[in-house]
Amino acid sequence: MTTTTLPDRATFADTLGTTALAARLGARLLLEKVLRPRPYSFTDIPCNYESVTPEWLTAVLCRDVDGAAVTSVRLGRGSTGTSARRQLLLEYNDAGRRAGLPASVFAKGTPNLITRIAGTVSESMTGEAYFYRQIRPELSIEAPTGYHSAFDLGSGRSIHLLEDLVETKGATFCTPETHVWRTQAEEIVALLATLHGSYYESPRFAADLAHIVRWPVEYGRMVRTVDLKKYHHRGFDKAGDAIPPSVRRRSAEVWPAIIRSTALHDRLAQTLVHCDVHLGNWYITVGGTMGLLDWQCLARGHWSRDLAYALSATLTIDDRRAWERDLIALYLDLFGAHSGVTIGFDEAWLRYRQQMFGALAFWTPTYAPPAFAPKNMQPPATALEMIRRFAQAIEDLESLDSL
Repeated sequence: MTTTTLPDRATFADTLGTTALAARLGARLLLEKVLRPRPYSFTDIPCNYESVTPEWLTAVLCRDVDGAAVTSVRLGRGSTGTSARRQLLLEYNDAGRRAGLPASVFAKGTPNLITRIAGTVSESMTGEAYFYRQIRPELSIEAPTGYHSAFDLGSGRSIHLLEDLVETKGATFCTPETHVWRTQAEEIVALLATLHGSYYESPRFAADLAHIVRWPVEYGRMVRTVDLKKYHHRGFDKAGDAIPPSVRRRSAEVWPAIIRSTALHDRLAQTLVHCDVHLGNWYITVGGTMGLLDWQCLARGHWSRDLAYALSATLTIDDRRAWERDLIALYLDLFGAHSGVTIGFDEAWLRYRQQMFGALAFWTPTYAPPAFAPKNMQPPATALEMIRRFAQAIEDLESLDSL
């Protein structure tokens, strides 16, 4: 199995490379502002949402319906973080209306410099595209339908046209105030077991899915380009009493544990993993079903990352303590049904304990981000609550002694 030597920190050369990338993307963006290109054909990628044309939407949304065309587009609600999201309200000609084409779609893309840097240094725009092009059509899970995905790492442009879940399913999106009930927690592990079991040790990783990045490679890229070690320590210190004293006393051991737990993914059996299953990436349909969105971190890795991250992020500390063993047992049963592989509880419990560090490592830098990070990446209160939940799980599970 291929292994990755994980970097410990960003070097001067890494910083220089990131600066050069930012300068290149900035120059491309400036040129676009001068030329104001507009998309018309299927292969075009819009610079921003204001430039989207009915002709381009016709090319990407109506290609399978004879005579259908988008006649107008208006911009609706939106938000910005590591990517920019915007609702597009559409009108069609008679053929489009008769075909029941979507009256609104949710666009996710990189229209400004910050989102282009974020999407390019992590190559997150590629993971989302691979999911919606290849993986989503194969899975029976609650996740958005993807209508079109395109990206260009050279310019930093990307766009994904996705199902508008509010309109189609009356979805509400989870926050730290959302209480996830036991039946919903069971739906979470069922969805993950379907994803993981369906691609467990798949021979397609040497064929049509070979382009999906291994998780240690992706995380190593983040360490180098964002200097994650620096911002992990800043966020860890800033979190203060949100971290149990026993974990704070061993703070020097936490970053090495993050690196070791990530490196494990190259030594363990691999499947497809979402990698960022925090509470805000789950939604609840009007019928009460749990769904998962934001697939930009899709990677090949061990299933335990998603399981540890999801249970510690979505459940209150008390509920996680009360339910985690039962939920892991349920996960293993469902995973076995999809993969045909039996994994013992003791093995799963060890991997679950070890992967708590990967969850923490996504949120300490978010709580004390670099100046160049998107300003609305996550509310500070949300980041602090995520750190609180992960750090408490690390103490409860004695995770620092599991590696």
